[in-house]
Amino acid sequence: MDKFIDILKKNLDKNIWSDNKEEIEKYLIEPRGNFKGHSSLLLKPRNTNEVSKIVRFCNRYKLPLVPQGGRTGLTGGTMPSSKGNEILISMEKMNKIISIDPDNFLMTVQAGCVLTEIKKVSEKKNLYFPIKLASESRCTIGGNISTNAGGTSVLKYGMTRDLGSISLKQPASAEQVSSQIQLVINCQVPSAV
Repeated sequence: MDKFIDILKKNLDKNIWSDNKEEIEKYLIEPRGNFKGHSSLLLKPRNTNEVSKIVRFCNRYKLPLVPQGGRTGLTGGTMPSSKGNEILISMEKMNKIISIDPDNFLMTVQAGCVLTEIKKVSEKKNLYFPIKLASESRCTIGGNISTNAGGTSVLKYGMTRDLGSISLKQPASAEQVSSQIQLVINCQVPSAV
């Protein structure tokens, strides 16, 4: 495995990976300290091209990946195993709001976009994104979608997947797939609140 990790590091920009144990340490512990894992490599891609390159490589050489967002989950789902044979891939650098379409109540964001930021931008456009979580200042939309987060407004608006328009925006051509896939989320008009 070490041989393949070295090859992966050589093929990636040095700015998106770390093998520094001190830097990796905070990515190995669940917020309450109930789960702890091990990993020798942390990846922080900045765009979908880099994610695609990483996933293709890891798939080819059967290297397991553990994705992480804001690391607010309490079930250990984003923790690598104690064996240390998994690579961490954090979405924290993929935190941009790409576009907002108030006429169609849609926002295109990257998976590492923090929920608070989505809510702020929605409000500026007189829209409302109804997920309310205690961890919204740290949790990411990718994690909210992957765990089907509910929160305190779940009885009124439903779970994340109940919002209806959470999907992947597909590019016009196959060549553009790795560079343009983004999350499209549904917002609502505040008067519906």
